[in-house]
Amino acid sequence: MSSHVTHQSPFNSQVIRLADSPLRDASYVAARLGISQKSVLQYAREGRLPCIRIGKHVRFVLSDIEAALGTMRSTAAR
Repeated sequence: MSSHVTHQSPFNSQVIRLADSPLRDASYVAARLGISQKSVLQYAREGRLPCIRIGKHVRFVLSDIEAALGTMRSTAAR
């Protein structure tokens, strides 16, 4: 039996494998990016950083953040 926990969102077809992609909070992401926690949460609200909302909590998957940053980098280079 697999120890992976998966979650199928009722709102879209994205599957989140929690065992493969641990969820991180805004303070962790802020420290990794070298910006304030307030900025991370603002970017999440604006849709500039992908996030998962669990009740009042906001969590991030690092691979999603890296992909978003890659998109930002290629957009800024134009």
